[in-house]
Amino acid sequence: MKHEINIPFDGFYESVYSWMIDDVLEREAEYRHEQENIPETEESDFWDIIDNHANYGDMEQVIVDSYVDIFASETGLTLDLKEMVSPKEYNFTTDMIYCDISESDVKMMFDVSKADKHKTLEYVIKERHTSRSGFISFYDNDIDKWLAKPVADWDHNELNTLLRAYMIIQGFDSDISEYVSDNVCGNGLLDDCIDWQGVENAINDLRHTETGYIEPRCDKTKSLPL
Repeated sequence: MKHEINIPFDGFYESVYSWMIDDVLEREAEYRHEQENIPETEESDFWDIIDNHANYGDMEQVIVDSYVDIFASETGLTLDLKEMVSPKEYNFTTDMIYCDISESDVKMMFDVSKADKHKTLEYVIKERHTSRSGFISFYDNDIDKWLAKPVADWDHNELNTLLRAYMIIQGFDSDISEYVSDNVCGNGLLDDCIDWQGVENAINDLRHTETGYIEPRCDKTKSLPL
């Protein structure tokens, strides 16, 4: 039996993961500006070209796929990515990753917490689900009420809380961004999400526009009569 869980993720709004995407574009724009050396152009001109030919949806999906794989490997859990959900506005929340997790993994995490006498879980519940100024929790922060319900009936947010407690108890590092960066950027996976032929065509158009380039005529080309 599978359960739905949302796993900790910083999202793509002004985070290290958005930086990964920006870094690819910045490095390529800088390189193209230096190599092309087209008069009257700036690095931002090449940024705009690459930006217009980058598929950001594909880039985000590549990062999310890598994130889930590495997160599962680091925590020892079996996670099957279901979807990433993005908010309409990033005022109060960010992108969330939802996965399927097996009932055996849920039970295992609960048993680890039970061996800890649920002390860490109680702390995480208080931290995440206590209402305060500017935040209203839809979950009770009393651990006894949590434990009164079978863990098999916990929803994705409750399992997220259990997962966070499990990670603290086991000493897992929640920041796996460096691993994701090595896997995604180091292997050039984001490069595959850019229409490079479109980039070349746009740079060629820019070159012709800025330099007043005129296509050379061969000897056999006849001039039009006046």
